[in-house]
Amino acid sequence: MPDPQPDDPLRQLTPEECARLSSKTQDLPYPLSVTDAEQIEEEVHGAFLKYGTAHAAAVAMVRRIAEMKAQKAQLLNTLDDCSESLRQALVKDLAELNQRIADTEQRLKDYRLQEGLEN
Repeated sequence: MPDPQPDDPLRQLTPEECARLSSKTQDLPYPLSVTDAEQIEEEVHGAFLKYGTAHAAAVAMVRRIAEMKAQKAQLLNTLDDCSESLRQALVKDLAELNQRIADTEQRLKDYRLQEGLEN
């Protein structure tokens, strides 16, 4: 199957397009971060974004990990103060977030290995 054309509305966005999309949402009540946009694209299309180089991909993974760890800190604070009725859902969310962090850390290791091979 040929690669989708740039004007194809069903094609996966590039990392640069994800960044532009994020910047256009910053005045909304719930803006998307670049990481949010990238992860949505990857989930919708079932494929990793193409960053161009292993170094660019590694930089993106470092950013993602930092954002997810900040989300985890917020989630842990919320867990401390939540009602029992919410606790089960938040614990599930925490487990999913921990898995996404682990997956992204593995991707970072893989990109760093590739980066070493590119040099």
